[in-house]
Amino acid sequence: MARRLLVVDDEPHIGLLLRPRLEAAGFDVTLARTLADARAALAAALPERVLAELQRLGASVLTKPFSPSKLTAHLAELLGDAGAAETAS
Repeated sequence: MARRLLVVDDEPHIGLLLRPRLEAAGFDVTLARTLADARAALAAALPERVLAELQRLGASVLTKPFSPSKLTAHLAELLGDAGAAETAS
């Protein structure tokens, strides 16, 4: 069974480049570009790991155990102003 991995990246081409390599390594990959996308992915299925890479902040890798609420709070913090705007909606 493939391990679930959520990749959150505001640059769409990065996820598209990573996906084949991660799938070859045995991950079932879900891509998200925004906090809203990440929340939807988390609601569908809690991943084993999350890779959040944002252009100006670098990469953050999160592994279980984590709760969806703590994870979305962390992603909102990484996304900065864009995450705060989405959190309000």
